[in-house]
Amino acid sequence: HGRETHFENQNREKFKIGTFNAQGIVTPGMREEIENYMIKNNIKILALQETRMKQNTKEARTKFTWFLSGEIQHTVTDTNYTAGVGIVVSNDFVKYIDDIIPHSERILQITLKGSIPINILSIYMAQAGRPEDEKEKIYKKLDEITNKIKGKGPIYLMGDWNARMQTHQNKIERTVFGKWTLEPQKAKVHELADDVTWNRTRCISFCIQHKLILTNTFFKKPKEKTATWRVVGQHMIAEVNKGTHEQIDFIATQNRFRNSIIDAESDTK
Repeated sequence: HGRETHFENQNREKFKIGTFNAQGIVTPGMREEIENYMIKNNIKILALQETRMKQNTKEARTKFTWFLSGEIQHTVTDTNYTAGVGIVVSNDFVKYIDDIIPHSERILQITLKGSIPINILSIYMAQAGRPEDEKEKIYKKLDEITNKIKGKGPIYLMGDWNARMQTHQNKIERTVFGKWTLEPQKAKVHELADDVTWNRTRCISFCIQHKLILTNTFFKKPKEKTATWRVVGQHMIAEVNKGTHEQIDFIATQNRFRNSIIDAESDTK
């Protein structure tokens, strides 16, 4: 699943950034496929989640440079699984990179230089069913990083939040996400399982704390351009609906920089 955003930097230059859960990039040809998608859609910076790559590496390729963050001290139970995140940057944009920080297998930060620094983070939050302390640990780390950089310039936290917004439950939630979620009229937030509710609530409280908005929910789009995830085994051409699809990927930025995002939509095809 992917999501892309048209974005303006301080010089009013427009460029496109996106986020994509790759479900592994170890398969031969996967990098070429991702790069071709970026070229076709003119995406300059793409955040990747679930790369399943276990090390921190930089790969300079013909048209793109890949930065991957995946190093981890595994607990005994999880020896076979690495989440892994990455950021793929078009080579004509590499000159703007000021810093790259592979915080963990779930958070990778890149800083672009400009009149004010722009920080882009690829994030992969834990699935609802993971232990709560594990989920909270990732948010605590993200809190720490966000506190450090949010006053310096715009930040774009892009990725798989594994959180379902669905529809507003109160006024404060309206400050975090907009009306354009996936089929909000069919949402039954009160019926969500406890662990799914935890992911939703924690994402919202994180956004409130840091005055962030989930930008892709504020643009009027058809459901095909709001869904970001489909059930495994569901065919790509199947109709998008609540039973088989969800919106769990977001691009968040500070409310004060919301106008830097001029459009956002997902690509379910």
